[in-house]
Amino acid sequence: MSLFDANTEIYRRRGGLPAEEVDAAIERKQEYEELKTALQQTVAEGEEISFVVGPEGSGKTTLVRRGLDEIGDRENFTTIIIDCASAETLYRTLVRTVNEFRSDENTLSETGYTFDRVRMTLETEIASRAEPTVLVFDSIDALDSVDALGELARQNNTGVVGIADDAKMADQLGGDAWPAHSVVGFHQYTMAELRSLLEEWTETSLSNQPIAPEVIPLCAAYGSERDGDAQYALQLLREGTAIASNERADRVRGRHIQSAKESTERVEIEERISKLDTQSRLVLYSLLELGAGGELPVRTARVYEEYSSTLSSTAGLETEPRSKRRIQERLNRLIDTELVEYTAHNEGRGNGAYREYDLARDREILRSVLADKLQAGSPSVSGLF
Repeated sequence: MSLFDANTEIYRRRGGLPAEEVDAAIERKQEYEELKTALQQTVAEGEEISFVVGPEGSGKTTLVRRGLDEIGDRENFTTIIIDCASAETLYRTLVRTVNEFRSDENTLSETGYTFDRVRMTLETEIASRAEPTVLVFDSIDALDSVDALGELARQNNTGVVGIADDAKMADQLGGDAWPAHSVVGFHQYTMAELRSLLEEWTETSLSNQPIAPEVIPLCAAYGSERDGDAQYALQLLREGTAIASNERADRVRGRHIQSAKESTERVEIEERISKLDTQSRLVLYSLLELGAGGELPVRTARVYEEYSSTLSSTAGLETEPRSKRRIQERLNRLIDTELVEYTAHNEGRGNGAYREYDLARDREILRSVLADKLQAGSPSVSGLF
């Protein structure tokens, strides 16, 4: 059977996009065989951790689920998958793991318990199971601390699988907290691999939908821009196909993919901006203004000048200016949301090291979404737009 399966279910972590079926296993035969060997040890031996690392969209979660399903055809065990990114903290990750063992009427609240109480409750739930349990922690690199997850593998009949985008996480698997473990690495999809994946998906799932010649290269190019993200490339192809179908177009064309990209990016930006405080939004607005004037990229001092000017010149703006150091902190938060990017410079002893900041997303979409969010939060900012 081909590794490519149009019905593989994975859970998306990209901000604002819903969970759905995405195919991302082609060109991964070698990694898949290594992964199955590691997962088999985790299932059979316990106290063995499989750690899977690679760029976002490289097929990690898809193949972990598929590998465990294949092993499950031969052996009895329970699989529990927790998305650490949506849980956000180790505490909530453990609470959600406990609740996977329980009925809806007996779930733990995500507040009100000590960390040790939650950890011991989880250990009790695991110990009460007759059959082995495999705990899969996706996006483990979203957590500040992970040692407690390694300790879970020491429970009888328990295996742990960790999935991370950041390859450096593998370096943290040391010390007494982590038992024996295997690390399986996934490389970034190349442009050629993305095109191969998209072509196979169209043959298996879009056989009745004509596609213009530019569509697959365009989706592959957009996926390549995001570090070879196969999930994103497939998402654009699917959404572009849906747009073409709604229009009753004779075929899927490049403009449909472009519309899908703009729609997807808007959802992502809305999700990220909704989590920002007012000051961070004002710093983002300052960068947009600098970009409109053709000044980007710029250093922190210039961002602060624009930010201060905005606050002093906008009547009725109900907020107090923050210090330059606080604005630097806001810039760092914006980098974390992937709305802003930077280039590091080191010009030696004379000029030292510094960063220049730029916008990382479509400026028109950023401005539109930011206007909606700022005006909804405070009518006094309407003068900015």
